[in-house]
Amino acid sequence: MWSHQGEAPEWRRTYDAWAVNEIKRVLAQDRGEPLQPDVLGLIPYRPELLLRIGPAALKLPDLFNVIVAHPACALTLLMGFYDATADRLEKFLHGSGEAVFQLMRWAAATSRTLRQPECFYRHALITDCYWGFLHAKQTRNESLLAELLTWCADERQRYAAAAAYFLLRNPAEPIAAYRELLAANPFYAYLALPRLSLRGFSVRAEEIGSTPKWACHFALSAFTGPRDDFIPLTETDPAWLLELAAGLGWLTQPTKLPGLSQAIANRAAGHPLQRPAMRFLVDVKQAGRPP
Repeated sequence: MWSHQGEAPEWRRTYDAWAVNEIKRVLAQDRGEPLQPDVLGLIPYRPELLLRIGPAALKLPDLFNVIVAHPACALTLLMGFYDATADRLEKFLHGSGEAVFQLMRWAAATSRTLRQPECFYRHALITDCYWGFLHAKQTRNESLLAELLTWCADERQRYAAAAAYFLLRNPAEPIAAYRELLAANPFYAYLALPRLSLRGFSVRAEEIGSTPKWACHFALSAFTGPRDDFIPLTETDPAWLLELAAGLGWLTQPTKLPGLSQAIANRAAGHPLQRPAMRFLVDVKQAGRPP
């Protein structure tokens, strides 16, 4: 919604400004007033808005809870204001190899020294090993690479990440014993699907739970079997429903737009992106009309 068709139209800039100004207003009043749900709900989708707030965002308890629950939000503040936020935020990246990978790459590019012990970053990269392998490759870290390979072999029955890489590196290994573990982690199931599908691995819509993001990814994958089964799972989240619609070419099909509007109006009721999603579809309809 925010990147479609190049430069953002006025309504998107206005919506961003409204959210930022609401946060600043509550901060200025300093009365413990909670933020509006739509503001809190927007931030995980637009973490870059936190750069307009700065470290002061951590003063609001409800916004702080959103930031630490979403590594992309914490990462945004860390890379924008590391010295002022590292002590409070960096530890919350422990479960996200992607955030740790991006933070380490940023630190190397900016010659910054990170504050956590080396084992903190190493553990995150190993247990979320896609990012660990990527980091080891880019930095030519043979020690990390060897540890990753050992970890994947040792922990393949406990972690989907380890199972995925062990199966990819061992084509003779039967998949059946790992199938349930893999399906429970949509990221690693999706990552391994292109190669493991050739060996009989598949993922059903009911196995990934109510995760619109991954439902969208599986619905767009050429390696997913019954892809249509994943489409209804995206309808509770306007952002991923519209991402799916763009991927399937629906935004250029006028007959599809009423159904999208209806789904967002009904199934996404109360979602923080419902209003901007409906406004986005108005733009799409107007862009498709002849002059």
